[in-house]
Amino acid sequence: MNVQKMPLPDQITDEELMAAIAKGDRESFRVLAERYMKLLYSVAFRMFPQRADAEDVVQEVLLRLWNKAHLWKEGTGATVSTWLYRLAYNLCIDQKRKSRYKTVELDEAHPDEGKTADRKMQDKQRSAIVRAALQKLPERQRAALVLCHYQGLSNAQAADIMGVTVKAIEGLLVRARQALQQDLKKFREVL
Repeated sequence: MNVQKMPLPDQITDEELMAAIAKGDRESFRVLAERYMKLLYSVAFRMFPQRADAEDVVQEVLLRLWNKAHLWKEGTGATVSTWLYRLAYNLCIDQKRKSRYKTVELDEAHPDEGKTADRKMQDKQRSAIVRAALQKLPERQRAALVLCHYQGLSNAQAADIMGVTVKAIEGLLVRARQALQQDLKKFREVL
């Protein structure tokens, strides 16, 4: 009896998963969604500090992944991760244009259970201050900072996602860092 072994989910490439999703394979969709859900949420949460809004963005990205997987083509220069980040980025920008709010949610995305109550409160305060300052940045500066600094993408990857040149990303990052530095100067003793 010749039994063919199925590859483990971590052995299947993103490209193979996308091809299977385009054909309606739900298991491939589940694997790819699990692979990128935390990263997509992280991008959305930095753009929208309210959990519900960030979750809505991720849900919409995953819905589009399922419905539009056939539109992604291998070999066009965009990796699957870049394509998903670009979807998340565009949805965040669209949502920002619709809502234009600037409130800050104070609870942590990932609390650390090993800290003292005072330390947790200080961390929450710092996090809220930084998130509020991040929300004051213009959309493109905030997006460049989120993609490069918080997500760890290269300038070239961020440029591809945002549809701009690497030089433009570098300029956005410089202006974003300067604005944050200026805005956070008044909180020096807290930070």
